[in-house]
Amino acid sequence: HGTKVDTSAVFGSYGNWLLDPTDLVIKLGAPADSNSDDDNSNTSWIDSGANAFADAVSEIYESELESQDTDFILRAQKNVTVSGDSPDGTLQLMNNRSLTIETENASKSGKIDLANLLIRTTGTGSITLRAAYGGSKTGDIKVGSLQTDSGDIVMNTVNGKVTIGKSLLTDGGNVDVTAGDSISVNNASIMTNGGYVTMLASQGITLNSSESEPVIIMT
Repeated sequence: HGTKVDTSAVFGSYGNWLLDPTDLVIKLGAPADSNSDDDNSNTSWIDSGANAFADAVSEIYESELESQDTDFILRAQKNVTVSGDSPDGTLQLMNNRSLTIETENASKSGKIDLANLLIRTTGTGSITLRAAYGGSKTGDIKVGSLQTDSGDIVMNTVNGKVTIGKSLLTDGGNVDVTAGDSISVNNASIMTNGGYVTMLASQGITLNSSESEPVIIMT
């Protein structure tokens, strides 16, 4: 078994589940000993050992993020990365649930690297990525595809670069990208169906496209 965290409330809204190791790895797929019958929609699980928060590197599985009816805050002191293969290539949260991923980078440079993953929220669920929020070290952000409905997509790094590799798509939600260094949009589509798109970068914004894969920005 992993650690069990109950975020339900008798009165009011569900709480958030917060992780804060030095490095956090999102492992695609499900753990080998997962049991689909042992499920509680108000409970979140992590499978990184009984003392997960003391480990230098913690792991959380895609299946754990997808099966729990809660908002997630995945925070690491240095890096958040992805490993393994997803059965369908998509990490999708439950309806109206939001995902926040943060790296502090107070004493060491690091990154949020989600370049080979599609992250999807539905309903009002939002996606927020924040790097280098707690210090002067570099924190870069790399994403493949992020998709929401009415929820916003927000990416911010105080001291780093943002690289968008495939797409940022919303159905009315806003897209807000801010970088202390530069922003690169590489053969990517950014479409919001009515939401606004804001990009600010101290060292400029670069659109890299080709004839077969042009950069498309539509609001």
